[in-house]
Amino acid sequence: MPRGRSHWSLLGSLRDALATAAPAAHTLITTQPATYFAGGILPDALRLFAGMNKYDTHCYDDQCPATWDQAIATICARHPAVANPDRLDSAGTAWMLGVIAHITADLAYWEHIISLLPPGPPWDEHHYGAWLLVDRLPIPAADRRLQWRDVALDALPPFGNVDALRRLWDQMVERVLPSDDPWVVESGYRSSGYSPSLRRNEAHPSLSLDALVQQHRGEWAAHVSLVYDLLIPERRDAFVAGAIARGTRQIERYLRGDFVPDE
Repeated sequence: MPRGRSHWSLLGSLRDALATAAPAAHTLITTQPATYFAGGILPDALRLFAGMNKYDTHCYDDQCPATWDQAIATICARHPAVANPDRLDSAGTAWMLGVIAHITADLAYWEHIISLLPPGPPWDEHHYGAWLLVDRLPIPAADRRLQWRDVALDALPPFGNVDALRRLWDQMVERVLPSDDPWVVESGYRSSGYSPSLRRNEAHPSLSLDALVQQHRGEWAAHVSLVYDLLIPERRDAFVAGAIARGTRQIERYLRGDFVPDE
């Protein structure tokens, strides 16, 4: 499962790919861009800031691949109010397309990145290095300037949480997205739980972000060096392509009504 900056990049890449693969979805997203991106970070916002567990926020089990392709169906079964796009306005559908994009990107990460790494928890050196490296995916300037005021909160899915979402949104837009310096980006994850090493600094909130960079940049660079030759550009590209393919398939199915529960 990639982190917030990677998700932001993949949300844009999927949107752009949908212009050809699913033009109606692309048009909808471009009319509700802030809401789509908010949906795209909502599952992690719920996990990081609302105290919810992975299955309840993502509807699949990391360790059970049989649940992966059922994740969107599970969300719709749990929340039938958002299962049928024909009963939602454009904002409501944009929320769901963002959520679908998030979950399918996570699953592509398991397929294309985690499968290459030594077994271990996501905060060990190799997995942390992969997070740092994948966070370098490009993000267009316009996607960094989205505004919270344009998020359609009146159409928030029933499983959403505004306070949790706002905390992650502000962290992303104010601290994580503006810079392309990977160490500045990493310091921006402070207080989110996205950065394992920065959890140690929570007891010292007076430390500036610049001080965090100076304190940890050598450690972060060492983590990246462990996976740099493994996660070569071609493999990172395969991950992006896999996320786009998975997202496209599931969005097309959602818009066809494939996940509407039987009444």
